[in-house]
Amino acid sequence: MLFTYNHSVELSSADWGIFKINDNVESKSGEKTYLIKSIFKNDFYLVLVTDLRRVWFEELRGIAIITRAKEIETGLDTTDEFQLPNLLTLLSELLKGQKQDSTYDAELIKDKAIIFLISFNH
Repeated sequence: MLFTYNHSVELSSADWGIFKINDNVESKSGEKTYLIKSIFKNDFYLVLVTDLRRVWFEELRGIAIITRAKEIETGLDTTDEFQLPNLLTLLSELLKGQKQDSTYDAELIKDKAIIFLISFNH
């Protein structure tokens, strides 16, 4: 998917979140800073991630979000599309900003950035 002018307009009002993410492949210290901007609506999301050298973007809608949650084995109930609002709410909260007791891990696969939430303590 290409990043379009419409995506830029949608994301322009969103704040940047700063995330320290474990990245043993690219960072000698094992931790790298990423900036994440995201928009969540009733049935879709837009996420933009950058390390100030590269940019990754994802837009998913409807059942494609449920399918992605199944693919990455989130452990969430993804048996039907009625879970979509719950999944979007959870993702939105996770990407608002890194919580103090949260640890994230990143993996780069063929120019795709995959960010995993390793642990989260309330």
